Amino acid sequence: MKFNGKLLKYIYEHRSFLCFLVNFFCVLIILLIFWFPKNLGDYDKAMKWSLLVFAVDMVLSAGVILLGKPPQNLKTRKKIKGDAKPLLFDNVPLDLVYALGFPVLITDPKGYIVWHNLSASEYMLGDSAGILGRNILAISNNQLSAEKFYGYPGKDAGDREREREREKNLKNIIKTENNQTQTSVDIFINDRYFRVALYKFLPTASDATELSIFIFTDITELETLKIESDMKDTAAAYFMIDNLDEASQKMQDKYRNASGAVSDLLVKFIENCGGVIKEYDKDKYLCFFENRDLRNFIKSKFGILDLVRDIKIEELNMPVTISGGVSNISGSLAEKEAAARRGLDMALQRGGDQVVVKGPSSEEFYGGKTKTVQKRTKVKSRVVANELAETMKNSSNVLIMGHKFADNDSIGACVGLARLAKSVNCEVNIIVNIHDPNLKSAFGKLRGLEDFKDLFIDETAALDTITADTLAVIADANNPQIFESEAVYKNVYKCAIIDHHRKIIEYATEPDMVYIEPSASSASELVAEILEQWLAPGELLKEEAELLLAGIILDTQSFSRNTGTRTFAAAMYLKGEGADPSGALSMFKTNVEEFTKQAQFESNIFIYRNIIAISKVDAEVSPSDKNAGAKAADRMLGIDGIAASFVIYRIEDTVHISARSLGKVNVQIILEAFGGGGHFDYAGAQVKNVSIKDVLILLKKTIDEYFDMK
Repeated sequence: MKFNGKLLKYIYEHRSFLCFLVNFFCVLIILLIFWFPKNLGDYDKAMKWSLLVFAVDMVLSAGVILLGKPPQNLKTRKKIKGDAKPLLFDNVPLDLVYALGFPVLITDPKGYIVWHNLSASEYMLGDSAGILGRNILAISNNQLSAEKFYGYPGKDAGDREREREREKNLKNIIKTENNQTQTSVDIFINDRYFRVALYKFLPTASDATELSIFIFTDITELETLKIESDMKDTAAAYFMIDNLDEASQKMQDKYRNASGAVSDLLVKFIENCGGVIKEYDKDKYLCFFENRDLRNFIKSKFGILDLVRDIKIEELNMPVTISGGVSNISGSLAEKEAAARRGLDMALQRGGDQVVVKGPSSEEFYGGKTKTVQKRTKVKSRVVANELAETMKNSSNVLIMGHKFADNDSIGACVGLARLAKSVNCEVNIIVNIHDPNLKSAFGKLRGLEDFKDLFIDETAALDTITADTLAVIADANNPQIFESEAVYKNVYKCAIIDHHRKIIEYATEPDMVYIEPSASSASELVAEILEQWLAPGELLKEEAELLLAGIILDTQSFSRNTGTRTFAAAMYLKGEGADPSGALSMFKTNVEEFTKQAQFESNIFIYRNIIAISKVDAEVSPSDKNAGAKAADRMLGIDGIAASFVIYRIEDTVHISARSLGKVNVQIILEAFGGGGHFDYAGAQVKNVSIKDVLILLKKTIDEYFDMK
């Protein structure tokens, strides 16, 4: 016969009273039996009936006593008696624990439940047979185990000793009497929230079994109130139209129409959710709304971006785009406003047409589907030039570096910045990998020039020159992980970054100066504009101008991609300073070995999703072949019907990915999944300690997610 938990609990709690009732009625029946007999024969029958009633009394009393005991099998009872009693029963009465109105579980070192009270059975949606002997991970949907609190339990004396040593260092563990330890975690199970405390018994005897007691406290009401409070908390946001500068200068009527249409969309978008929006400057808006609405915006991937993108100015052949920064943090309104402003700055530094949601320790990006348009002015270049020159002048020395595996754009920008430092009489060095074969052509062009004697140094020498007033200037990179010397970056107090790649991270310590312009074709273009605003005519050497021109030629593929009026203006300035196009093109000559290696990169090409060309090089290549991989990616765009190309190859323990696009596929967003970045139509990434096969699988998955999002 099977009894449910409530009946067993009732019998357990009232077993003494039930035994009294059984005995009382049996004695009453026996008295009545002896009351009625009239002769000796009747007394014999009465005696037999009395014995029968007494036997029934014994059976019923025994049944009450047995049913009143905790429901557990004989094996478990023996285990509890042998292992738990010396530890548990001397501290907490088992009757009290069994009758508690909240769940209590006891597990062995492997996490299997050896005992529980009745409430645990009710909350875990099962009876004793369904829970007893099961692993606590299984009944808690992998949310709960002793490892969640302390790590893996020891299996021998040495492991137990290391376990105890580790627990001494945990700040959230509460030490109790009798060698017990306790801490807690929060879980969600069966539509309820629980705060689970773990009391772990660590016996001193080496052959004793360690037991873990999990005590559940229902905090559903508290968590529900916290969630509702969080949903009602205020989020701050900034939005601005980011690409109407040209229209505002040339077509005022078209600009006003487009600006008004965007304003109407934003006002409707915010007011529909009960938020507040205010235009605080021309085409710039400050908004406030509840966190619950932010969750909906994130779920829809900020659909307002697509609605605004549908507004087009036909004369300029471009859609209107907006950028936004949203705070997703707790704190004061001032802190949220500052986080939203930083988010907007990052959105603009990444090229616009996107929203950056700033969390407590990370950022989320939405949008970024269109190419950036050039909207810089010489006013901004002059401001940057003055600020950078003044910062260099006030520094003891300047250390300039680009990214690892430097290319012509990186080394050209570094050489140009070195000229700026020399113009203010500041001691300067450029940090490079002296043994990088890709720098041979640059070293050859500068060989014999007095200004460049001892200018190039390696990381070790650079670290020896650092003082409290040293300024580090990084060109053509904004991710510290790919800086030529991350150690130098971390050890200097002053830092400036000049780059044309989209910003992908937030800095732990904000640099003194950040000039990131994704609309620029190259870092060399940005540096050329800075030099034009600062140097006197003829002050830039012919060799320096040709290195800068080579950097522009590299990143624009000979002015065929990502080229605007500012790009040609920078090239014109360099030509006026003596740059010879043929001298710049000589930097791109390849020897027979590199030409053959480039063919190897193109020998294993397959087409994915009809428009993506992917080349996978299984053989390990040398660092000197990195340029060959990038050139192969460029050449693969010449395949009919191909919109983007990816080349995957391994250098030592790192898998490299070079990506190129004709402007329809944003390869920068795709490679952000690998920790890389770059530009809309050319990007790169490096993945350590992963096989080429796994990288290829992840690349296909990321490409699929990109097109599914679009």
